[in-house]
Amino acid sequence: MQDRGLLREAANSQRLAGPVFGGIDTHKNTHHVAIVDGTGRPVENREFTTTPAGYAQIVAFFREHETVERVGVEGTGSYGAGIARALAMAGIPVMEIARPNRQHRRLKGKSDPIDAHQAALGVIAQWPGTICRPVRCGARGTP
Repeated sequence: MQDRGLLREAANSQRLAGPVFGGIDTHKNTHHVAIVDGTGRPVENREFTTTPAGYAQIVAFFREHETVERVGVEGTGSYGAGIARALAMAGIPVMEIARPNRQHRRLKGKSDPIDAHQAALGVIAQWPGTICRPVRCGARGTP
């Protein structure tokens, strides 16, 4: 079994300097968060609860990783609404990401870390049909 700390250290040692991007795979009870560098290389990923304390932990998690350029969140109209709102209120730019199509998921496999990583890659590449809209916090923009 490999030590996760060593994997994280290895990923961080190869990370390019500069802003990072995030992706969040949302569910009813947990959210899986992935952070990647500007080339899409994994930096770190972790799972959090969908509670106000969990949302604060996600914001702190992003703050630990320098400048966060954008975060892609799946399902900002449902399970991702709370975290999208918390990130927007913290000043972290949020983009709504459509869930990956089933054909693509079958080829790559299905797991929360993979889906969170794909959401992060979606905000870097801004793939056609992937990014739905920016999420804003406010009277009209509240998810």
